[in-house]
Amino acid sequence: SISGFARPYRQFPLAHLRAHVLCGVAEAMAGVGATAAGAAASAPAARRPGGGLQVTGCANEKIAATIRGIYASHGENHGRPVFRRGKQDIFAYFWDERDGDPFCGWWFGPQVGGDQVWAYHPERAMHPPTSGWQVPYGGAVDATLSVQPIGGAAGAPQAAPQQQQQQQQQQQ
Repeated sequence: SISGFARPYRQFPLAHLRAHVLCGVAEAMAGVGATAAGAAASAPAARRPGGGLQVTGCANEKIAATIRGIYASHGENHGRPVFRRGKQDIFAYFWDERDGDPFCGWWFGPQVGGDQVWAYHPERAMHPPTSGWQVPYGGAVDATLSVQPIGGAAGAPQAAPQQQQQQQQQQQ
């Protein structure tokens, strides 16, 4: 089990979670009839699949061991991309203001919308910010934590193949 820090005052009723799951299924099914070329051409650049994240740094070694690594695009939540690290349940995701401003922003946690989290940033941009993350949530900003876009995300720098291979070897 991955340990983390509980986000205070954030409990979701089961019906709330089901609504998010059903909403995501409905969004996915809406594009089923579209051709692949038409769907790709009409999708905003920031939402095209293929982009990912590379997470490095983090002064808290326990949290660093959990969140460092390469994340791939893994759907969407609240109109922003969700990223997942490998096949593990470690996600970077956005949560909107529906639960109040203190909970709006980007999160790292073992599930999307869960009450256990490792890092938080109040930014409301379309993609996770590169720096300025609170580790843990409610803690000080960790100046060493870096979240960089890689791969096919709009405006994302491409990591060199050697660099990607080295990063993957470091994760193992």
